[in-house]
Amino acid sequence: VARCAPGMMATRTTSPSSKPGKPAARASEPRADTVASRMAVFRRLKHPSDTDSMFGPIRILVMPIRSLIQPVVQGLGDVEPLVFTVGEDLPLDEAAKRLIENAYTRVDLVMDRGEFAVRGGILDVFPPTAPHPVRIEFFGDELTPSRNSTPPTSYLRRRPQDHLATACRELQLTDAVRTRAKALVGSIPNAEDMLESIANAIPVEGMESLMPALVDHLEPVGSMLPKHAVILLSDPEKLRRSAEDLAKTANEFLAASWHVAASGHGAGAPISFDEASFLDYAETISSLEYSEHPVIRLTSSAWTPRDR
Repeated sequence: VARCAPGMMATRTTSPSSKPGKPAARASEPRADTVASRMAVFRRLKHPSDTDSMFGPIRILVMPIRSLIQPVVQGLGDVEPLVFTVGEDLPLDEAAKRLIENAYTRVDLVMDRGEFAVRGGILDVFPPTAPHPVRIEFFGDELTPSRNSTPPTSYLRRRPQDHLATACRELQLTDAVRTRAKALVGSIPNAEDMLESIANAIPVEGMESLMPALVDHLEPVGSMLPKHAVILLSDPEKLRRSAEDLAKTANEFLAASWHVAASGHGAGAPISFDEASFLDYAETISSLEYSEHPVIRLTSSAWTPRDR
């Protein structure tokens, strides 16, 4: 049984510490390891493998209401994970390109999660879900075991098994996204610097706030669930109130940002997109039921199935 903790499915939240003139409802960025765990979950939901332990099917998935009602980029579950396997062929240039698309930052010396460095035929990368950076050596296009017993930088650790470099962000810095970001520079208030960074394949804080402008479609997490999945709602009334509070808070921050902009103290109008807003709780549950998912409502006194 695979059990995913609620924090693993934690989504972007509006931040009360957003500075005036910044995007309204700008996401307070989740940690890279949280995003990587979410991406791994999405992959396992859409493409479970009975032969690969890293991507085995999920039996039980626990998520907070925030994850259920906030849409994500369509196709996240189809993002191919980057796996480094000794003995297999993978051009170093291709590996670096994939890491950049997965929002890793290229640096001279790897110190933090989500960074990578290339020196000759050596790739140092710090996957968000790994406790330490890993070193991968290439002989031509073939991945080989490291020949040095002690790496020149002592912080590096190597393991004999495969290494998984999960994406650091839910917004993939693909050529299409970068091209669109470049074309949008100057057309969205307060976003010029962010768009320029995205166009140059540089991940920046808050870039997920521009997802509706940079990608064609968003989708609810519920659409990734297998057809046979059974949905259990723990205390539906509490979930409904929590969903309403989330939507209310998001609207309050948006209104506050517009007030700051109107007063002349900010840099301009806030960035907001209706498509990125929280979904309606009742409509989300109805959609799951309409998709023929059995939805069971659990209360403190009893459980109530609602079959269609």
